[in-house]
Amino acid sequence: MDTFRATALLFTACSMGVFAGCPSAEPPSRADAAALPPHDASNDASVGHPDADASVLDATHDAGTTDTGTGQNDAGVEQNDASPGDGSEPDAGTSGPDAGSGDGSSPTPAPRERSQETTLSYGPTHAGASVFAAGTFNQWSPTATRLTDPDGDGIYTTSLSLSPGLYPYKLVVDGSWMLDPANDYRAYEGGVENSGLRVPDATRPLLRLVDQRLDITGSGRGKARFVVAYDEGMRGPGPAPERFVVKHQNERGAAQTLTRDVEWRWDPGTWSLSVDLAGLQDGKHTVTVQGVNENGQSTEALWFPFWVEPEPFDWRDALIYMIVTDRFKNGDQGNDSAPFTGVASNAQYEGGDLEGVTQAIEDGYFERMGVTALWLTPFNRGPATPPEGENGRRSSGYHGYWPVEPRQVDPRIGGEAALKRMVTAAHQRGIRILGDFVINHVYETHAYVPLHPDWFGTYPSRCVFATPGCDWTEHRLDGIFSTYMPDVRWENPDTSEQFISDALWWLQTFDLDGLRVDAVKHVPDGAVFNLGLRVAETLEVDGLNVFLTGETAMGWSDCNPNDAGCNADNYGTIARYLGPKALDGQFDFVLHHAAAFKVFVEESRNLVHAAVWTQASIDHFQGATMTPFISSHDTPRFISAITHPETIGHQWPDQNLASQPSQDRTDAYARLGLAQTWNLTIPGAPMLYYGDEYGEYGSHDPDNRHRMRFANDRNSNETNLFEWISALGRARQGLRALRRGELVTLKAAPDFWAYARLDKDTQEIAVVALNRSRSAVTETVSLPPAAQITAGAELQNRLGSERVRVDAERQITLTLPALSAQVLAP
Repeated sequence: MDTFRATALLFTACSMGVFAGCPSAEPPSRADAAALPPHDASNDASVGHPDADASVLDATHDAGTTDTGTGQNDAGVEQNDASPGDGSEPDAGTSGPDAGSGDGSSPTPAPRERSQETTLSYGPTHAGASVFAAGTFNQWSPTATRLTDPDGDGIYTTSLSLSPGLYPYKLVVDGSWMLDPANDYRAYEGGVENSGLRVPDATRPLLRLVDQRLDITGSGRGKARFVVAYDEGMRGPGPAPERFVVKHQNERGAAQTLTRDVEWRWDPGTWSLSVDLAGLQDGKHTVTVQGVNENGQSTEALWFPFWVEPEPFDWRDALIYMIVTDRFKNGDQGNDSAPFTGVASNAQYEGGDLEGVTQAIEDGYFERMGVTALWLTPFNRGPATPPEGENGRRSSGYHGYWPVEPRQVDPRIGGEAALKRMVTAAHQRGIRILGDFVINHVYETHAYVPLHPDWFGTYPSRCVFATPGCDWTEHRLDGIFSTYMPDVRWENPDTSEQFISDALWWLQTFDLDGLRVDAVKHVPDGAVFNLGLRVAETLEVDGLNVFLTGETAMGWSDCNPNDAGCNADNYGTIARYLGPKALDGQFDFVLHHAAAFKVFVEESRNLVHAAVWTQASIDHFQGATMTPFISSHDTPRFISAITHPETIGHQWPDQNLASQPSQDRTDAYARLGLAQTWNLTIPGAPMLYYGDEYGEYGSHDPDNRHRMRFANDRNSNETNLFEWISALGRARQGLRALRRGELVTLKAAPDFWAYARLDKDTQEIAVVALNRSRSAVTETVSLPPAAQITAGAELQNRLGSERVRVDAERQITLTLPALSAQVLAP
């Protein structure tokens, strides 16, 4: 049996039946303390959880994995499934009306039955190598499980018959212990990182994707075809196709059960079904397929989400708008909560909810700014009463980062139905939705805490960050945020699999387009890698990327960026979680501190400095979609950092908090407009923090989370800034070069910086010019040689009415007023 070993590993875990640890049907309830037994390291077979049986397309049942066409396992771990009769591989010559893609290029495998055997492989390597596997399945013996190479091809293999579960293991090659290079899944034993062998319950049938054809050209012409093979569980009775459920959720969020022999067909000769849809309207669609055997035992559902749109979306195209839901807009006063006694006014629930976000979507508020993605604070239910903080202050859980339930939407922001309405409304307008996954901690009354205390690290066994001897980075893995916030012990395989299952539940149940992962550096690396792998294998089909971005809060050191060690730890810590098997991007904290604050707020550094550190970020994070930002829910407001710098460390009403800038501080709003021009025109998927589009004021958390103010509550400075940001966002949306082009600096001076964004695929160009000085400037810059633009061509400022002409030397002369910017394109 061949082993397919791909560099960009996308495990075919659940659907191929290769691994266990697929999402469970429900989280354990408070009443069911035995639902997920504590991990017992002495019992190898107990590691992980067998897949639970599911009702047909239960909305709470997480999907299995898909394979994009090969039907093979992309790892050195393989399930030894065989066709009935002769134990051979699937017959590539299988015929039938729906045996493949319709053109004979991708035939569907013949019927086959699953096996509980799992194959480990290593190689190619040299002849005569000594290769063993050691793990919990053999009490970590380095000599008990030998991999052999009987045919001499340099590939060493062994077969294991194991109970379903997640098994930590390593390979021992010529006496050296190593992680399995072909398996990026991780499992911990005794706090040590190992490869993670996922073994499924092979008694259960499964579905796997063997072919797909997507034509997502948009304008009502979308087509989709999926071919799915059915594998029976061990000694199972065979499929019952008349009980299969195939559904299509359309661009309006409406789910329809598809009709057999019309939209989908079953081929009894190959045990496969094909789904064919045509005339699909623009928007997001999801096809789900779930099989059942003659005994009524169901497969994991396969999920195939995809978008139909005029141009395929790339997350570099995104302008991400960040919302603290409770502080945005009150759309339903019926879910408002009464204020808590002893809690400061700026730490209460203020009534913002998901219905308020939906109203803003439907009013076109975000489209006017060119926003294409929304990131909202966590949806989880929070604590009923506020805790006593270490500083004696009390705060409610309005922000969502203190979850008490793994799979409940907080009714104070509207509940489950409101979240589904909001996502549907966004998708109908081409707006993606990012949830916020709290990966590091829970609140002390969380449902899992009393059931599984070994899943969590608590005080005083772990120190509290920012207390003496507990540095945020030095103790990033053994510190906790607060005494009332237990740390999630991702080293426990049971914990890891359940929390990943919960993340998948949120993505599937609410049709989310990605996750912002909170506090990334405070969990073991394997937590992020496993999450990334499971999301990819469960939800990503050809042409769709479920975007995972992270918060790895790091600083910046004032050093020479040309020195190899300059900010190496800051860059390295952020980069360690990036990659095709982990996070797609991260928030760029190094650039935030180096440029957003130093250059545009503090003004202690100039625009040459901004150019240098912007390029350094590009160089360090190549291949990732980073998110630059000016401010966030964890930083003081930009406007107040300029106009009331003495207050930026203050938080509470009894302190000196920042007030709204006076009307004569037009310079502060101009500086914010200048900063956001830089933010929205450099590479990445920039973030705009709610309120920054008009210059909301505020000191530190929680004072930086005022209730959102809309048009009727803004003064002229705020209105003018909003118009500027809106024009800027629309320019970004309309100019591909601003979103995907390479950044080329044309001229950099202390208070003037001009750069081009050049799209090498289309040869489109956009030129951005920033003037930070307090007087007008006129500068001449040369256009890059690669730009397909000729002498005499005209460029127009997309933020104003200015036009400039390219001269015979391919130069343009720009005149910019004080504290202003231009974005020019043909």
